[in-house]
Amino acid sequence: MENSSIFKTGSKSITLEYFGSVRDVIEGKITKEAKTTYFEAKEFNLGFECASPIDYRSLGESVLVNDRCFTKSTQADSEQYKKIIYGHEFISSGFVFISSCMPTHLAKMEEGYTDLDTLLIWLFDKIRTPFVISGFIKFERLNGIYIVKPPIENKNIFENKEVYYPDKIEEYEDVYGYVIGVVSDPTETRLAELNQKLRVCLYENPIDSPIELIKHIHVLTLAKKSSHKDQIIPGNVTDCLHLVSKNTKIKGFDLELYTIDDVSEIKPIKKEDQQ
Repeated sequence: MENSSIFKTGSKSITLEYFGSVRDVIEGKITKEAKTTYFEAKEFNLGFECASPIDYRSLGESVLVNDRCFTKSTQADSEQYKKIIYGHEFISSGFVFISSCMPTHLAKMEEGYTDLDTLLIWLFDKIRTPFVISGFIKFERLNGIYIVKPPIENKNIFENKEVYYPDKIEEYEDVYGYVIGVVSDPTETRLAELNQKLRVCLYENPIDSPIELIKHIHVLTLAKKSSHKDQIIPGNVTDCLHLVSKNTKIKGFDLELYTIDDVSEIKPIKKEDQQ
């Protein structure tokens, strides 16, 4: 891509950590353990998936960054419904975590034009292994979706789209965003074992446009241009969405990438264990 660059930092690949599974989220499952445990955001560098800084009744699209969990609330009887809630502690039915603060690659495009799929394919062609994508993007157009109901009733969210995704695709123009997600190539036989482990966070989203790669990316829309994670604070975060490829256009990016060499489950701390 024109005006784009990518280079290695010399840092080692990471072990992607997880709790629960995106498949539990899709099937609307939440364990008793998940309802009674919590995570401290400050213990991790980054993360994303389904969480809430309040309780399981508001589980929604979430991003962990800058020692906070940001969530688009799904609690319909709350004044915060469909608004951003945040906190330093949170619960989750399915989440992935990045503990490392040392990206393996940096990628940048000051000014240009591309779409999301082209960007992801270009990055994977350069890296050739599954990776975490994180960082800032200037979107000419951003499309995203979000659940409006917590996935806790043992109902498949895609088989019940009218309940969980009744709203149309959210559309933004000329907006800055912070993205965090995971990308891989499911057709690469040499990655078969690692891709099997990555099923805890990767899946084919029937609402999104299919491409040769498999991806799962969330985005925080920002009120103003930002270039450092310290600037991602409650007053600057306006929305939290699952980013979709269709019609998502990009005018610039400043990204940190973390290549993945393993996946490992982590155990959260139960509140009663702290008492």
